[in-house]
Amino acid sequence: MPEALHEPVQELLTRLARRELPALIDEGVLTPETAAKIEQEIIDYGASPVIPPDIALLLTSAVADGEGAWTIEAPLWTREEGPSDLTLWIHAHEHESGLELTLRGVALV
Repeated sequence: MPEALHEPVQELLTRLARRELPALIDEGVLTPETAAKIEQEIIDYGASPVIPPDIALLLTSAVADGEGAWTIEAPLWTREEGPSDLTLWIHAHEHESGLELTLRGVALV
C-alpha cells in the first residue's frame, strides 16, 4: 500500500472501531445503506471491533484502480481475534483537493 495512504486508512479504521458511523456518513465516506450492512455483518459475525494497532497496516493491501485511485482491503481488527476474517473494502482516490476515501463494505473472507 502506498505510504501516503497509511495515515488516512489507519484513521478510517480507528473511526470505524469507535462506531463513528453517523459522522462518516455526514462526511460522505460511507452511505447509510453501506453503514447498515457493515453494522449487520459485524453483529452477525459476533465481533467487537477495536482500534487496530499500527501493525494492521502490514495486513492491508491496495491495488491500483486507475490513475490516483486504489481499492484497499483491510482486516477488521477485533477484541476476539485481532485481525478477523471480516475484510473492509475501501476505495481511495486522489483529487486536486486531496485524498478521498469511501468505505464500500465488509465481507467475510
